[in-house]
Amino acid sequence: WSRAGVTLYGSGQWFVYPLSSVKKIQGIAATTDKEGHPIVVYGSPSGIYVATLVKEKWQEDKVTNREGNLLDITLSRHGLTVIYKKEKAAYIAQHKDEKWSINELNFPETPTQIGPGRLLTITGGHVTAVIKNKTHKDEKLFRLRQQAGGWKMDELPNHLAEMVNEGRFGLAHSEKTGLQAAFMRQRDKTLVLASLDEENCPLEEPDKGCVLRYPQVDLKLTKEGKPNVIYFAITPDGGLQIRLARKDQNGRWFSLMVDRTMSKNSLASCSLGLHKNEAPFLSYALGPARAVLLAYPKAWAPPGIGL
Repeated sequence: WSRAGVTLYGSGQWFVYPLSSVKKIQGIAATTDKEGHPIVVYGSPSGIYVATLVKEKWQEDKVTNREGNLLDITLSRHGLTVIYKKEKAAYIAQHKDEKWSINELNFPETPTQIGPGRLLTITGGHVTAVIKNKTHKDEKLFRLRQQAGGWKMDELPNHLAEMVNEGRFGLAHSEKTGLQAAFMRQRDKTLVLASLDEENCPLEEPDKGCVLRYPQVDLKLTKEGKPNVIYFAITPDGGLQIRLARKDQNGRWFSLMVDRTMSKNSLASCSLGLHKNEAPFLSYALGPARAVLLAYPKAWAPPGIGL
């Protein structure tokens, strides 16, 4: 059995708020509403659950009673949007007027495998999604835009289908750069950044020569549109490291190792945020203990820590 929850920092200490146990957690994501209440969404064999922490008590809801694997969530002017999959189908659900509206995604061909997929709220409060699928013939990456009456699906260029078929990729948007995605490329396990709003979706390699260990990548853009990417890579002696790549004001990439271990834990995971839209802080699990670690520049602590 597994249990989801959140950990919050306040008054100089951490507070843990666990949820009820479920048989198995099949994907999990978190955000905060406009009042700052934490929202946790997770998939399980008994459905897709939504829990909001209000005054230290959980308020729970259910998107569906059917089994599902959660891919991602986002909060927008449309309310909470959830994307999840079940076997060979994918669904987008939105909470509006106290109820859930669920739409199945209609791919051009029936997929044999779905995911990974991400959701994002872009400028103007509109929701966009990027999701990969695999058929008997090939692999495709699709972008979805919410429009009046439904979701418009566009196929992205073929070279973007080299994204790995598992794990997590980064998705971010700014007015200056448009929509960008960072992911692990299948053929050489390198880190790639794609500009999805530019013609032919050109690629960049933020950390040339670096080989990734796991398909776990996250991406955030500063207020000037400069990308920050975190990812798990192989160390020269065969260990595992968490790395950060950033683009400077002159448009040059630089990268550094944040932490490392000799453990090769296949359950490694990471998430990236930007304090005041500028300073990166990382949350990640590394090593056999699976402890969740927080890393940030000494001069820029996350909100409530060291400020």
